[in-house]
Amino acid sequence: MGSRPEASLERVPQPVRFAIALHGGVPVGVGMFAVSDGWCGIYGMATHPGWRRRGAGSAVLRAGARRASDAGAERLFLQVEAGNPGARRCYEALGFALARVPLSGSLRFRVSVVLHG
Repeated sequence: MGSRPEASLERVPQPVRFAIALHGGVPVGVGMFAVSDGWCGIYGMATHPGWRRRGAGSAVLRAGARRASDAGAERLFLQVEAGNPGARRCYEALGFALARVPLSGSLRFRVSVVLHG
């Protein structure tokens, strides 16, 4: 790791916000949220292995979606590795739908409407 961020992170609209799920003051889930032009991109979602399928990821996404909605986002998008069925199930349960699969098949793009109110 150098002092410069990963090239893909340089393209993320600023400012970004983070949502973190804590248990006993210890982070068990995290996600980064960036709002631009009515959209919120969700980046870097991660859940501690011991906390998967226990609601930590869902809590992070819900908190981030609320903040994004407050900042003017009407829709969310994220990418998930095709080989990550647990994350895909979590996103689908929260209302995300498959938008397209690129030719490489390595990532799936999903979108969802942010509910206001």
